[in-house]
Amino acid sequence: MKKLSETERYQLNQRIRLNMDESDAQLFSNAEKRRVHIGKERRRVILCWVAVAVFYILSVLLVCDLMNNNFSFAWWMKHFLRRCNDVIDLIAGNHLQSGIHFWLTQYASALIAGMALGASGACFQALFHNPMASPTMLGIEAGGTLGKTVFLLFFYTPMVSAMTFSYDAYSLEVQAMTIWQRYSQYILTFFGCIVVVIAILIVSKVSARGKLQTVPLVVGGTIFTTSVEAFLNLFIYYTANYGDTTVLSELESLQAGSYTAITIPTQLLLFAIPALVPLPIMLLLSGRLNVIAFGEDEARAMGVSVGVERVVLILLSTIMTAAVVSFCGAISFVGLMIPHIARYFVGQDLKYVLPVSTCLGGIFMLLAFDVSYMMRGFVDAGSVVNVAGGLIFLVFMIRSRMLTGHGSFN
Repeated sequence: MKKLSETERYQLNQRIRLNMDESDAQLFSNAEKRRVHIGKERRRVILCWVAVAVFYILSVLLVCDLMNNNFSFAWWMKHFLRRCNDVIDLIAGNHLQSGIHFWLTQYASALIAGMALGASGACFQALFHNPMASPTMLGIEAGGTLGKTVFLLFFYTPMVSAMTFSYDAYSLEVQAMTIWQRYSQYILTFFGCIVVVIAILIVSKVSARGKLQTVPLVVGGTIFTTSVEAFLNLFIYYTANYGDTTVLSELESLQAGSYTAITIPTQLLLFAIPALVPLPIMLLLSGRLNVIAFGEDEARAMGVSVGVERVVLILLSTIMTAAVVSFCGAISFVGLMIPHIARYFVGQDLKYVLPVSTCLGGIFMLLAFDVSYMMRGFVDAGSVVNVAGGLIFLVFMIRSRMLTGHGSFN
């Protein structure tokens, strides 16, 4: 918008006074201010996106192994300058001295996973009118675990390079694989998540006589999750006593959650497409999601097709969460905790809650990966998220109760 000069603004105010009474002139002036003024919520959204970029850059350049015996300020500066030179060489197309591709990919995978889980959690809580809703409530993690178990039973082949811990040997072996050998575990895990959610949607709609209601969805997801966990415990017990311990470690990594599976840009691209492509569609539908959050009767009265749009948003959130489960494992608390923190900053409007949840989820996962790397991987990033997320969420609930004076929190 063109900025008015002082003379033009004075003439405009004179015309307003001649043609409007005082109240109308004030309304017009306020409307003009809103057009040229960026609101508090929008400023916070912009700051969150800037913070995501800053945290990613700082993580790549500054985070280092704190358990190194030679750690000192001089060593840390050498590490920082080496990473900076690697980035410059990468941009200039020069020969790289270290694996900067590896670190950029690892940190990007953590960022994308957090963004997907944060947005999915905000969407689920709005759809089901439940502050305890999360992306895992419909059995997504259980379906991914079932798909990964099928892969381990019928298609799993241990990599030779995994025994030597050589990144070069690993890269050569990955290049020699077929597409199915390289990506079969991710494909089966992803489709396990999708198939389970679709099955629960169908069963819920049949049991509710053609309507998609919250209670049958939650009950169906809980029953399926419990059943899969019982089967998985039996499988782990059998594998620990009679099977291959490598298979057991693969299942444990899936349950703990980590980012070690994504090591090359091709894998990152395969992960980023289903994890991020639904996000712009979800942001475009955030206004409709606001209407649905008021309640089904109110939404229908305002002309919103609740059933169709709820299914679309559930499937979009499921695709994003399934991508995270396929590549990073079962990571809890992010989708449950982050939307509450986002609402604390920007209120209840989902036009702002969704992007802020996306940014805060990415920042939280970056911090968890930083802690895991600084401890030399002795603690998986998923474990850091689960422990820290539980503690932060507990503190947030207690603080909210103290401020509101009752047990509800938003």
